[in-house]
Amino acid sequence: MIKNIIARRYSVALINAFQPDEFKTLENEVDNFIKFLRDNVEIEEFLISPVAENKFKIEIISKLAEGLKICEKFNNFLIILVDKDRIYFLKDICREIINQIHQKLNIYDFQLLTAHSIDSETIKKINNFVNHYVSGEVRLKHSIDKRIKGGFLVYNKNLAINASIKNSLSNFKREF
Repeated sequence: MIKNIIARRYSVALINAFQPDEFKTLENEVDNFIKFLRDNVEIEEFLISPVAENKFKIEIISKLAEGLKICEKFNNFLIILVDKDRIYFLKDICREIINQIHQKLNIYDFQLLTAHSIDSETIKKINNFVNHYVSGEVRLKHSIDKRIKGGFLVYNKNLAINASIKNSLSNFKREF
């Protein structure tokens, strides 16, 4: 899809402007920026609006950069997105920036699904289990899905581990 191509190209271009020891700082800035836009939907809508003039978008971005303590490189990058009429893809580009940073730092983001809430000790055990399949830091984002019934499902775009009771029963049923 075109938005994925655009997001990947722009995110790679931004990351190439940073040194590896600056990646964590950039990740925090992008994450804070995303959270701010999530909490202030009207500002995001204004920034991606095709009707709003670019000079006002740039003014808003500059004010946000100052308030959120965004570095000059990231601020300039956001202005380029406005100038090149790519600001519409802002959320996708920001998500891809974080994905690219995580790839460079060997951080693996996984979605963890369970039928019920689980304690931190269980999450730690699942994290250690997933660590056997990847070489790097594992980060789990936990959600509850009643369809799991029991056990867990851990996945990202490259790997899925289905340790759910439903899956185990299906496999058992197929054997007979």
